[in-house]
Amino acid sequence: MVVGFFVGLAAGAVWLTFLYNSTGGSALMAVLWHTCWTVVSQASLVLSELVVAVMRTCVILAAAFILLRWGPKSLATKAR
Repeated sequence: MVVGFFVGLAAGAVWLTFLYNSTGGSALMAVLWHTCWTVVSQASLVLSELVVAVMRTCVILAAAFILLRWGPKSLATKAR
């Protein structure tokens, strides 16, 4: 369970960094995404833990795709 937590934490960091870099350094977009994530996660815990598990899996897969596609050095769709 602890390993899964840290994998999810690292994937979330990759995703938020990618979002920040790809929007030209917009912290607002990262904050809005994280706010939506938190609201949906908390609401889903009441309804079904499966929804939260699927959401976390999607972020982990997105982070893996980002790392494979753009590499860990840029984490952005655009070159600097």
